[in-house]
Amino acid sequence: AASKAEAPEPPPPERPAEEARAKSRVSEDSLSGQWRVAQATGVEAFLRALGTPDMALGVGRKVYEQDTKIVDEDEAGTVTLTDFRRLQPGAKHVFQEGEVYVRVDAESGTEWQERAKWTTLDGRRAWEVATTRAGAQGQTSLYWREGASLRSRTQYAGVTMERVWRAL
Repeated sequence: AASKAEAPEPPPPERPAEEARAKSRVSEDSLSGQWRVAQATGVEAFLRALGTPDMALGVGRKVYEQDTKIVDEDEAGTVTLTDFRRLQPGAKHVFQEGEVYVRVDAESGTEWQERAKWTTLDGRRAWEVATTRAGAQGQTSLYWREGASLRSRTQYAGVTMERVWRAL
């Protein structure tokens, strides 16, 4: 008598949460996360260097000192920065290393061109975004991890604004 062949075992049940976490692990120094500014220095000087009028300084300080961003770094090295304002995701900026990202300021109509790349800062892996505006000096922003915090440094016209971000 011929015996019946045993059916192959079914695959293990899917574990979508575990798989998503594994895929999201880029490295220990990943920029990914939801971040809120915990400390900021040089904000008013930075705003003045940008030409912000005195009567708008309070609003500008609030934007930079209470900023919230969603950062997503994928395995290919693309970094997406999403502004998060009034409890809602806002403008999304997708940066691929070396590619030029063009955006237009809604108020002034000024075109900004941004180019990003991976670099190092004091031995740490950092994401650098160089911004140029028509008829204006360039601006450079660096983002890097320091322990559990995200840090950023933005320089424009000889002025430096630094921020320490905490995970939400």
